[in-house]
Amino acid sequence: AAILGVQLTGGEQLSEAIASGEATLSNKRVLRVDCDRTRQSIEAFQSDKGKARLARLLSFFCKCQATPYRQGLNEVVAPLLMLGADGAEECAEGSLTELSDSAVHRLLQGMVTTFLPAAYGADDDFVGLQCSLEYVRLLLVFHDPELARILQQHSVTPELFATPWLFTLLARGHSLPIVYSLWDSLVLHLATPRLPAAGSPAAAAPSAASTTAGAATEAGAGVGAATVAAPPMPHSGVHVGPGLLHFLCVAMLVRRRRAIQDLVLESASAGAGAALARDIQAAELSVLVSRLSLS
Repeated sequence: AAILGVQLTGGEQLSEAIASGEATLSNKRVLRVDCDRTRQSIEAFQSDKGKARLARLLSFFCKCQATPYRQGLNEVVAPLLMLGADGAEECAEGSLTELSDSAVHRLLQGMVTTFLPAAYGADDDFVGLQCSLEYVRLLLVFHDPELARILQQHSVTPELFATPWLFTLLARGHSLPIVYSLWDSLVLHLATPRLPAAGSPAAAAPSAASTTAGAATEAGAGVGAATVAAPPMPHSGVHVGPGLLHFLCVAMLVRRRRAIQDLVLESASAGAGAALARDIQAAELSVLVSRLSLS
């Protein structure tokens, strides 16, 4: 929360506003359907009370953003509601966190603003999302050109497999302990000091002012901290450049390289692209998470 610049305490009036009822949305029915099928393996989300709280938080967030509800946002809110669970077993049994609605709302704002502006911003044409998908494609071409060629040959584009990853911050279809490990990596990456590019003026002699501004940005400031304009970080918007989220998407593909190749050999018939995309979406992240924790 501190890295994202989110304050979890206070906010009683905000919690009251959220609890006052669901906002009127043009696609409220879609929101309700998504709430009914969110994390149904967890008891807390099977209850009417849990579904109602999820729906209120989603509709209030969309109202604040002045945007319609977009599918996938429910998968981002659900792990935030379970932050009080301790360990895989408790996550599976499930009881909603004791965090207030205002705290969950602020965390959601921080996560979306920092990592998902392309998915849930005011961009009705999804130009930002298209940029993110192109980042995934280009990164794969750079890191594994042969795998990129195989996917392109069978018409398996990033739109087919990476869109759910980018819309849900890798949460969809994966257990909460794995989601939390990935999110920890994404958030901690914000606070990791970065070396300036070789040959840049900053690399030669960073000034005290630039160091201070950079530190404020790294700490996820942007929330009223530094008065000196600092260069935007890759996490603050997809137009700046690829961030860790895009690299994680590519890492999942590379990790499943052999399985993808085997599947291509088995199903080279017409229409196999969609089936291959579903298989990539089902990739387990356990090995990836363990490697991240060791790096």
